[in-house]
Amino acid sequence: MLIRYKKSVIVIMLFFVVSTIVLIVLYYQFSQPSKATVINSPYPTPTPSGVNLVPQSFTNEFVTFNYPNVMSFRPTPSFGQPIVSVISLSYPDTQTWLLSIEISNIPSGNLNDNGAYKLRISEPTIYELSETNINGTQIPIMIDTTSQTFKKVAFLVNGQYQAVISLAGEDPNGNTSLDNTLQMVLASWQWHA
Repeated sequence: MLIRYKKSVIVIMLFFVVSTIVLIVLYYQFSQPSKATVINSPYPTPTPSGVNLVPQSFTNEFVTFNYPNVMSFRPTPSFGQPIVSVISLSYPDTQTWLLSIEISNIPSGNLNDNGAYKLRISEPTIYELSETNINGTQIPIMIDTTSQTFKKVAFLVNGQYQAVISLAGEDPNGNTSLDNTLQMVLASWQWHA
């Protein structure tokens, strides 16, 4: 019985010694300065003069348009009718820019049957309706007047197909680059459907 007792004491002592050594090593490791490697960001950094808006073309079965090549494609959610296509791009800035395009098949061809348009037109205290003329076509644009950042949504109609083009974001140099991005998309827009 005395031998078992001695063995138990030795095992317990070894456990405490090993635990103490492990704690000392861990303390030493975590109390030292961190070592890190600096890597370049995969995103371009905007220069003080603004964002370089070099056009890049996008084409699918419904449309072709240009967007700034600093933007990258984002995963799109699944969708059902009447939505036939969703395109989503982003660019990291002060607040990430989000360019979202939703193309719907609305048989009436009437913009008032578009839920996104109907929602905004029914909330005049939040959304201000303006228009821009692109290539001789008046394009309705809704501006979110409650937002501190840039938020505009344009609506394009081609027969039964309608596009809701939304751009939201913030740039430390003002809204010029964001406005120019929306204008780039609208001015280059070509329907295929």
